[in-house]
Amino acid sequence: MNANNWDNLTSAFRRDGIIHLNHAGVSPLPVVAQAGLNTAVEQMTIGGLQALEYTFGEVEACRTAIAERCLFDVEGLFLTQTCSKAISQVAFGMSYRPNQNIVVCDLEYPSNQYPWFEAARRAGCELRLIPSTTPGEFPTELFLSAIEQHTAVAAFSWVQYEAGAIAPVEQIVNKAKSYGARVCIDGIQGLGVLPQHFAEMGVDAVLGGSQKWMTGPIGLGFGWLSPTLREALSPLTLGAMSYGTPDDHAVYDKSLRSSPYRFEPGAPPMLAAIGLYGALKLWAEYPIKDVSKRALSFAQQLKEAFLENGFKVFGTNEICASPIVTGVSFSLDKTKRLEAALAELNVFFNKRAGGFRLAPHASSTQEEIKAVCEAIGNI
Repeated sequence: MNANNWDNLTSAFRRDGIIHLNHAGVSPLPVVAQAGLNTAVEQMTIGGLQALEYTFGEVEACRTAIAERCLFDVEGLFLTQTCSKAISQVAFGMSYRPNQNIVVCDLEYPSNQYPWFEAARRAGCELRLIPSTTPGEFPTELFLSAIEQHTAVAAFSWVQYEAGAIAPVEQIVNKAKSYGARVCIDGIQGLGVLPQHFAEMGVDAVLGGSQKWMTGPIGLGFGWLSPTLREALSPLTLGAMSYGTPDDHAVYDKSLRSSPYRFEPGAPPMLAAIGLYGALKLWAEYPIKDVSKRALSFAQQLKEAFLENGFKVFGTNEICASPIVTGVSFSLDKTKRLEAALAELNVFFNKRAGGFRLAPHASSTQEEIKAVCEAIGNI
């Protein structure tokens, strides 16, 4: 993809003097997403109920766009308010036996731990919380060894939020499937920036959200379910739209709608979905493999700048596998000076694992990355 194409992408995001390197936290919206939201609000302001045909149409277009970007089949994709709510739908919607166990990792963001903690407690299952033995590294051997014939589900993040470690999805799936266990993945830190065909690998559920690498508004979560899990999973909340339309009369023994609508009891988060659809229309012009390559190249430059200037970078791989780079200095003075330098540049980032988590996207520019690398080198 030539430079002009990337220029078109970077110009679709307002800068206002800000260098956005917190895409692993909350991304800025592209201008086209803002325009889509303005149109939707105008429709609602004028039309009220009559605006629903337009807004529901946009929501369904968003569902299709998410599926296309994340390499899902749309029939398995439900929409909800947040990624954590999508995780909870899966964790609490499955059936367990008291002699089973649930395997999770201690590297997880709390929203991918608490639902599984509580699911184990309610079902009387054993919770196997696998410790990470190397900072920032997924504990592959320990996690795999915890999966056995009594495992109900292995739950983990595809990309870890603090330092960007990539979990060995294929190895975990193969081990879990050999015992008939489910595999449920929090994919929010990779969806939209890294390509992966989860369905082909045998994953049962992938959960995500709109506000990170998808560059949509906060307030939309989603979940993709495998064909077998779609029918086995019990909805946690029910409403008129779980069974039909809002105009249908209630019938005592009426069956739930087919997946994914059985998991959507009422109107989905319309404005968040419409904003995300606007963003995904922009990203559709840029193949996910090209987006990944560009974001990883920026991350690699930041990683090398950290290492060349005495910072520790989590992860043992020389080449970045995810666009999340976390650099840590054991010098308090150096840490304070870099924090001041990044503030002077107006860099938006996040503090994780005691250091600086920098998360560039393909919408970042080479000039921005160069400026941050120079700031790291000059402290």
